[in-house]
Amino acid sequence: MNIIKKDPLLGSEFFDLAKSLHDYMQKKFKFECEPKIFFHSDTKNANYILGKTGYYDLNNEEIHVFITNRHPKDILRSYAHELMHHIQGCEGMTDQSKLHGTSNPNYVLHDEYLKHLEADAFERGNIAFREWEAYIKEGNQKMDNIEEKKKKNTKIPKSKLAQYKIKVKDIADDMEKQDPKMPDGKKYAIASKEAQDQLNIKEKEESMKEHKELETKQEEVVVNDSLKNSLTYQPQERIMRDAFNKREEQVYEELLKKFGIKK
Repeated sequence: MNIIKKDPLLGSEFFDLAKSLHDYMQKKFKFECEPKIFFHSDTKNANYILGKTGYYDLNNEEIHVFITNRHPKDILRSYAHELMHHIQGCEGMTDQSKLHGTSNPNYVLHDEYLKHLEADAFERGNIAFREWEAYIKEGNQKMDNIEEKKKKNTKIPKSKLAQYKIKVKDIADDMEKQDPKMPDGKKYAIASKEAQDQLNIKEKEESMKEHKELETKQEEVVVNDSLKNSLTYQPQERIMRDAFNKREEQVYEELLKKFGIKK
């Protein structure tokens, strides 16, 4: 956790919890590009009821959170939200050509793409914060086994991030051709989900293929091992024995027929 500006008013316990939250979200979303973090004291901003709580500087990968006259838990929640914007960039969700609207402080009213990013940051950031809080209250502060406790992890591993970004762009470009009037936010939301689904299906198919190959290999080994110890499994002898038995059956049938004997 790369904290550039620490305000002493927050205290060591706050920063311990902030690091714990940061580590939790890093494990959950598997991001490796670390942001620079600033906690600001600003009395003028605090005195304005609708002042800023925080913001993310995408170009410099900086998280800025305002702390004056705020409850520490609320500050941590703001940090989770801004960190989620950073994670969006790590995941390839932020298209620089679509971010021109951020200069307008009321962009959520006028820009569907930015509105989608904000909604995603609120949803995933707040849920992650709530999960982290629950783990802390249950006494799981080390969080070493968080991922093992999850039944399903749909986040994108670093090794597949490049594939994901390419798929999102390709799908979004195709949708743009099919429906140029579709809002960018909706388009990228659909493209992100479809890209993730495609990667999940591909990963599942690869896993099933590997499992099947392993099963086949193991089965072959078991069969071959059992045949090694079999006195009856000698290919040449078996062929000769089958031929002999068939000839004996024919002779028996001919004798019965010759003497008019019914079976």
